[in-house]
Amino acid sequence: MAKGKFALNRLLHNNKLMIVFSIIAAIAIWASVVYNDSTTEVRSMTLTANLDLAGSYAEADGLRIYEGASQSIKVEVRGPRARIYSLTENDMQISYDYSDIRGAGDWPVYLSVTRNGSATGYEIISGASQSVQVYCDYPMTSSAMKVEADINGVSVKEGADVQLGTPVVEAPGMEDGAVYIEGPRTVVSKIASVSARILEPEEIDDVTAFEAELVAFDADGNEVDMKYCTFSGMTDTSVTVTVPVNVHRTVEFQYTLENLPAAYQDMPGFCTVSPSSIEVVGTPERVEAFVESVQNLGVFDFHHIGLGNSEQTIPLNVPQGLVVLDNTTEVTVSFAMSGFSQRVLDLPLTSSNITVANDPDGRVSVSRQTIRDVRIIGPADTLSRITASDLSVTADVEGVNATGAVPIKVDIEVDGYDDVWVYYGEGESDGYEIYLTIQ
Repeated sequence: MAKGKFALNRLLHNNKLMIVFSIIAAIAIWASVVYNDSTTEVRSMTLTANLDLAGSYAEADGLRIYEGASQSIKVEVRGPRARIYSLTENDMQISYDYSDIRGAGDWPVYLSVTRNGSATGYEIISGASQSVQVYCDYPMTSSAMKVEADINGVSVKEGADVQLGTPVVEAPGMEDGAVYIEGPRTVVSKIASVSARILEPEEIDDVTAFEAELVAFDADGNEVDMKYCTFSGMTDTSVTVTVPVNVHRTVEFQYTLENLPAAYQDMPGFCTVSPSSIEVVGTPERVEAFVESVQNLGVFDFHHIGLGNSEQTIPLNVPQGLVVLDNTTEVTVSFAMSGFSQRVLDLPLTSSNITVANDPDGRVSVSRQTIRDVRIIGPADTLSRITASDLSVTADVEGVNATGAVPIKVDIEVDGYDDVWVYYGEGESDGYEIYLTIQ
């Protein structure tokens, strides 16, 4: 008997064994409390109410929920602890009453929370009936609205010899610098303009790209809250505003006159360029390229200046992005040929009125022939005194390797008169044609 008491006493004083026994006992007590169906508790649950106007008059009328489409609501349930703490949102069903919604504005929606048919063993004691607020309106899409760049705060660095150019607004989804706005009709219908407002303006001396945001304004210039609006095709309101810097150049037109008779070479006003200069503004690269292409108006060869082209118009072809300050698009070159006339002569060739240049070996001979319709331009009184004997011909055979009867373009000059010239025509002709015999 003493031996049995001794064994029990040893067990009771075995610390490890008693720890294990205590843990098992605690778990058993906790389980009996938790899973005891007779223990009733109350639990607060948060449910998500997704509102969409489905099946309502408001939906049929074309309304849309712009705020409050997804809201959290609270309910309280009562039941056995094990049951209510195993509940999820799927065990609840929310019904919606949209009958009060009758147009654009803020409206109440009545909610009814019930148990799903398969969910039993608990009851909803609070929040089964409640209401939430939603904002509804009719959806609308604006017409294309040009986005204007707002570059307030952007300026040229001190000392920089440039000026701000025309900014360009760009973003994925924009079409030709314009946007379409989607949103509530009461908001979209108020929008009169859209600007791209630079977020961090600064001083610049070279072309610079800035981050900007789209901002809408009403007809009075007040900013419109775009909370419920989106820009069609764009992920957000962020855009890029590129601000170029421009240089200002004055272009003095230049030209070259060839075969101009001596009498007119120093005559004031004989050749007039209108305008004589232009002022252009644009990016340095564009201005430089444009000036290079237009500053020199070219060569005016008086062998090709006749009565029909004494005034010539040269288009400037101003490229996009470049501005001519007075909107000049062309330059007119005029020659003071009022009172001038044309005389036509036939010129028989003789050994005395033709010179062959670059024929050191004497291989060239000239057969008897007549150059027909030689046209001479000048004042009528001078022309009346000129005869074929006043004309001389120069034939240059340098580089001519052909033999036999060879066609050659020759120059014709009027000897003894410094106020007339021989006209070859407006085309590319380099002179009048004759035939030379080359051995």
